[in-house]
Formats: sequence, C-alpha cells, structure tokens
Amino acid sequence: MRQRRSKGFTVKELIVLEGGDERYIAWDPSRAGFGLRVSPHNHKAFVYAYRFDGRPRMKTLGTFDPDGTHGGLTLKAAIQRYHADAAKVSEAAEARARGEAPAVELDPAAERVVKAHAHRAADSLSQAAEKYLTAMAAKLRPRTVKEYRRVLETYLLPDHRHAKPGSIRKRDLATILDAIAAGEFRGGDSKRKPSKTMAERAKRVFAAFFGWLAERDLIEALPTVHLPEYQKPQRRERYLSDAEVGKFFAAVDAMKASDPVKGALKLALLTGQRIGEVQQIRWSDIAGEWWTIPGNIAKNERMHRVYLTETVRRIVAAMRRVDGMQYVFPGASLDGPMSLQACGKAVARNLATFRKHGVEAFSPHALRHTVRTGLSALRVSPEVKNAALNHADGSVGGRYDHHQYDDEKREALTAWERHVLSLMGQGRANVVKMRRRAAR
Repeated sequence: MRQRRSKGFTVKELIVLEGGDERYIAWDPSRAGFGLRVSPHNHKAFVYAYRFDGRPRMKTLGTFDPDGTHGGLTLKAAIQRYHADAAKVSEAAEARARGEAPAVELDPAAERVVKAHAHRAADSLSQAAEKYLTAMAAKLRPRTVKEYRRVLETYLLPDHRHAKPGSIRKRDLATILDAIAAGEFRGGDSKRKPSKTMAERAKRVFAAFFGWLAERDLIEALPTVHLPEYQKPQRRERYLSDAEVGKFFAAVDAMKASDPVKGALKLALLTGQRIGEVQQIRWSDIAGEWWTIPGNIAKNERMHRVYLTETVRRIVAAMRRVDGMQYVFPGASLDGPMSLQACGKAVARNLATFRKHGVEAFSPHALRHTVRTGLSALRVSPEVKNAALNHADGSVGGRYDHHQYDDEKREALTAWERHVLSLMGQGRANVVKMRRRAAR
C-alpha cells in the first residue's frame, strides 16, 4: 500500500500556535529540520536545524509574518529560504566528503562572529548622523540641514548617541515621538509643551535619516515603518478678506513688535513672497525698483525678480540702516537677519490686537494666499501669477516658457498695490484692466 506523504505546515496552524511556559519548536513533518520556534511571549521565528561535521547546528531564518506586511517572512518565503540553505549544506557536505574545503558552511556561530565584528566596527549613531548631515549639505538648503541637525541632536542623539544604527528599533523612535507629542520629552529644555506638529516633523527627519542608512546597507531594517500618525496633514486655505486687508496695516502698526517685523509683514502682503524670503532680503538684493531673490534663498531654488511698488519702496526706505548690517530686516541682536520664526511668533503673540482691529487669526503664510487670491480677483492670468509669486509651473507649457514676465509682474503688483490702498481708503478702486502680452 502506498504511504501518504505527511502534510506540511499551514499558515492557519502557525497562527494559532501559542507560547507556553518555556520556548519550544514545532517541527514541520514534511521538511527535515524546518520548524517554528515559539517564545513564552508568543514571538515566532522560523528555524533550520541540521548537522555538519557531526555537530548539530541551528539557524534562524526569520520572524514569522503571516501576510508579509511587517518585514518578516511568510510561510512560503521561509520554505524557499529553507530549501536554499538545505541545498548549500548538502553541497558543503559533499565537498567535505571529497576532502575539499566547502565554500559555504552555514554555521550560525561563524555568522554571529562576523556580525559581531561588523557591529563593533560600525559607526555610532552620532557618527552616522554627522556623515548624513555632511552628505545632505550638498543636496538640501542650509536652513533645512540646520533644522535636521537640531531635530537629531535634540531628540534622537541624547539617549542613543553611542548606540549602533542597527540597534535602534521602532519602539525606541515611537517612545521619543510619543514624548514630544505629549510634552514629556526629557532632553534639552525641560519646559517643552505638547506638540503633535513637532512630533510629525521629527518623524519625517527620522525617516529621511534612517532611509539614507538603509540605502547604504548600514542597517538591515527600517525602524521608521508604520510609526504612529500624530497629526494629519492640513491644507493651508486661510486668506484675508478684502475687509481684513483694508485693516491690516493699522493692525500691524498697533501690534507689539519690532519695526523690522512690522515691515516684513507689510512687504509680505504687498509682494506675495514667502515670509522666509522677505525676512532675508538684503540691501544688496535691491536695485532700483527690483528685488532679486537668490536661488539659495528661494524655496524652489530658482532666482526670482520681484517688482517693488512705490509703497514697498517707502517701507524699505523707512528701515534703519545699521553699519555693517546687510539685511533690511535684522534680528534683535543686529548680527544677522531675524529668525525664520520671528514673524510667525509675533503674529501669534498679537492675535488679540489683530482681532481688535478686525483681522481674525492667521499665519504669515496666509498673506501669500491673500495675494494669489487677490490677483485672481483682478483677472491676472495664471502664468503672470506664477511668475509674480515664483510658483513652479510643472505643465508642458511652463517647462518650455522662458519669458521673464518683468513687465507683467510690474503691472500685476502695481494693480494689487492700488487695490490694497483703495481698501485702506487711500486711493481709487483699481479698475485698470490687465494686458495680456504674448511671450517673447
């Protein structure tokens, strides 16, 4: 009578296996030496047991992952790895029987020694972070690299500076991020407040850093996969209404802030440029009626020319020039530009003043939305709006259009200035119709 072949492991029976008082191994009846090791804490890993040179040996193939979504091995993948290793063991045994030195001996002890040597030779996390930041200096903007350094040195390195990159686990990063989100972070400033926004920002920096390590095979698994989401992305849709625009200058004048902060906010409303670019404007960047934003300052890294209307030029001229200071809007210490957060923090501190003057809560970025929306209301064409605000046009037409639009920028921002002044009661309503010029 023909004997029926024993049935091998199934995914369902492996899932229901539970840990006991001690670790045990469930063996596959159809594959010699292939088993699943189950710990008292229900951790499951595939193993391969074999004999070589008369000695019993065992190799861990990988963690059991039923559907393969958490970085482990499915049953099918583990079986494939088992067969590959079994073939190598057989080949090595045959070579040894012929008196040859086998090229491959699946010796877990030897593998552990090799891994231990590699682990000791690997950079510490702080050394790896320094190499990462050095590499990013050639790819990212200086202030972005500065922010990455701040996040890594403030949150990740204090407790893990001497650890090896491969020893960092998802639970380590989740603990740090949870503490940031809850305001319980113990490193650095002990007076930190809860910040889900900061937790999301730190998570992005961690993902970029460990992704860089993984690309270079410096770690075997990404510890940033499936980290918690602390804050859902929010679209910035706030813009000032015409009524708020008409009261904006008066509200800015009434706020408790330095003259450079007030000037920067007014320029942001009149030019539509990013607040970070406005805050870094230098006297040398201004030539007559034009302000040139260098590529290393512009967010999209493209040099950009901004037309300065008469009102803008008056605001700039009113700024006190300090000997040796190249920035129009210097910081409080007069040793450089104001910090990138200066205007945002000033607005947040003065929200009550703005509300008193008829301007509801906003962030400085809302001023850019306001200008873009206002130019649309003035019937300015999309390509001119993009040119005036230095928005990248990813369309086919945009990639082939090399016209600078200087004349159109002048018309658009002049029309916007007249509109703002009319809302403030300082001029006629803007009824100038924008000309559409053919690209030269």
